[in-house]
Amino acid sequence: VLPAGKPVYAVAYSPDGKQIATGSTDGRVRIHDAASGALIRVLRGSGRILAVAYSPDGAELLTAGDGTEAVLRNARTGAVLVALRTTAPISSAAFSPHGTVVVTSLDAAARIWRARDGKLLQTLRTGGDPSRARVSPDGSLVAVVAADPAQHVRARIYDAHTGRLLHVLPEKGITDVEFSPDGSLLATTSADDTTRLWEPRSGRLVRLLDDGGGTVLAASFSPDGKLLATAGEDGAVRVWTVADGTRLFFFPSHTGFVVAVAWSPDGHVLASASVDRTVRLWAVQGLVASGTLVAVLAGHGDGVNAVAFSPDGRRLVSGSTDGTARVWDARAQQELDLLGRSNGEVVRAGWSPDGTLAVSADADGTARVWTVKTRALLRVLHHGVGAVNDAEFSPDGKLIVTAGADGTARIWDFARGLLVHTLAHGAPVSVASFDPSGHTVVTAGTDGVARVWDARTGRQLAALRGHGALADAAFSPDGTLLATGSTKGAIEWSLPSGRPLHALPLSGGVTRVVFSPDGKLLATAGSDPVVRLWDASSGRLVHALRGHRAAVTDVEFSRDGTTLATSSADTDGRLWDVASGTPLHVLRGHFGPVAAIGLSPDGHWVATAGPISAGLWPTATGQLLFYLRGHTSLLTSISFAPDGWRILSSSRDGTVRVYTCDACGNLQALVTLAEQRLERTAHALTPAQRARYLPRTSQ
Repeated sequence: VLPAGKPVYAVAYSPDGKQIATGSTDGRVRIHDAASGALIRVLRGSGRILAVAYSPDGAELLTAGDGTEAVLRNARTGAVLVALRTTAPISSAAFSPHGTVVVTSLDAAARIWRARDGKLLQTLRTGGDPSRARVSPDGSLVAVVAADPAQHVRARIYDAHTGRLLHVLPEKGITDVEFSPDGSLLATTSADDTTRLWEPRSGRLVRLLDDGGGTVLAASFSPDGKLLATAGEDGAVRVWTVADGTRLFFFPSHTGFVVAVAWSPDGHVLASASVDRTVRLWAVQGLVASGTLVAVLAGHGDGVNAVAFSPDGRRLVSGSTDGTARVWDARAQQELDLLGRSNGEVVRAGWSPDGTLAVSADADGTARVWTVKTRALLRVLHHGVGAVNDAEFSPDGKLIVTAGADGTARIWDFARGLLVHTLAHGAPVSVASFDPSGHTVVTAGTDGVARVWDARTGRQLAALRGHGALADAAFSPDGTLLATGSTKGAIEWSLPSGRPLHALPLSGGVTRVVFSPDGKLLATAGSDPVVRLWDASSGRLVHALRGHRAAVTDVEFSRDGTTLATSSADTDGRLWDVASGTPLHVLRGHFGPVAAIGLSPDGHWVATAGPISAGLWPTATGQLLFYLRGHTSLLTSISFAPDGWRILSSSRDGTVRVYTCDACGNLQALVTLAEQRLERTAHALTPAQRARYLPRTSQ
């Protein structure tokens, strides 16, 4: 947070991304270090500062307000180079795209100045008070918004070299003008609900963009010039295709006027700033799910007036009437770091109980154990011929059980690389899992039999014969029940007797069975898009959760048992209230099937495994925070570490990846993170600044 004390109406990044300039109504321009936020210097301006801009080469800083001068300064030292003095308040000021001239608008005229020495080159008579001026990309044209004698606000186009008026566009009530990146088009927005595209040299109307949304306040071309974003009083943002004028996206999310829009440098993300006190980021192109709300940047105490991306697109600065500017992480995508690579597809991956290790079940017939901190391959467990379908740590973290397509499960002392027991199931094993005590293992096979084994001796204790090929098996938290899911339905079994308690026949079969943390409920899911919650003691149906439109791929309870997370081939994840069975949020942002879902231990975050990308969502809002990129093929599993701030994913691309989510930690982790950031900021401050801005306990 960059304090200014008075409303901030102008923000800008330096071209190298190292500085942020903010202008406020107290007449001061503040220069901050972009990395730490430390205040570098304060510059006094003329009147309320309404414009700050760096020259394209970053050598100069232009500041202007509603006083009677615009000032060009040395961007490095803040020293005044040239003062562009006028006889009336300045309403706008900007560099030309090449940085050779500056254009200002003021009392009945716009003026063009040579940036090198401040010489006045042209005075463009407008006949009324101009509100803003724009220079074409090649510097040959200037578009000025000004009132005419009849007080109609129009756009005028001038020859920048001669000052000759070329055209007065007939549209009235103009609110903004913007040249396209190649200068071939001029966009004008107006109070009559429309946006128009013009040929600036001929003055010919090319296209009318109108969907009746009310006064349009701002417009911005995408960096490649193919799209145009408009925003206005109805709180919506619209994205238009420039070539044919079709409305590509409609984003009606803000609850107040949208006063500014800005594109990320790569054109993938659009930021909108509103008087509703938020900035919103929209995925427009290049992401896995275009046309979606990526993030809501909430925190300002009053309306947001200005917004700008850093040159690399990784950060964004916003200026507000609340007297602050705020710097945000603007990336709609984060990178999953490579943990390790297999020789084939990775079927799934999971954490050790203490979160220091990860194990992957690989299609090449091995399970691999990785040390997460160092990203070192600790052990390769050669199971046998065919894929390893499952791999899991024992509750004490000392053993691993693997389930193979070769018809066996194997128990390993992985630290020493020793095979402890081979459990001869007799058919391909889909799932192998330890009970909560770690003394028993269940194997679920395609032969329709679940076998229970003594993990210490490898002796078979029971063979539970159900019906249909088994896809899943799960112990209850106290280890007294076992649930199996097959092509014919689900069955609950009593342990250690192996007696069937309840048969839950379901059309289409069951691929996931999960007990609630207290063991009172059993969740089942499969090709039927309905998720069902059953009373584990009686087998009675408690809730049928309807909403998915295709097969359900994964189910997970929150640690406190109040929330259920589900994923589906219909491209969505969903969160449900367990007590009532009502839907909480639809996690919509993937363009293809979501293979798995995971909840953080504290229940505050949910991760989804979509095609190629994972998604991270706060459970409180269900709004996508960002995508986790890195995989190049379908994801097969996703889960949070026991500490809650790391995410593990696996993929058919043969990789296992990890993401460290700083914000996902518990309270102590967040306090530690805040202290680290404060320490970095302190190192960037001078002793005087440290004494002024940091609390005594942080000095």
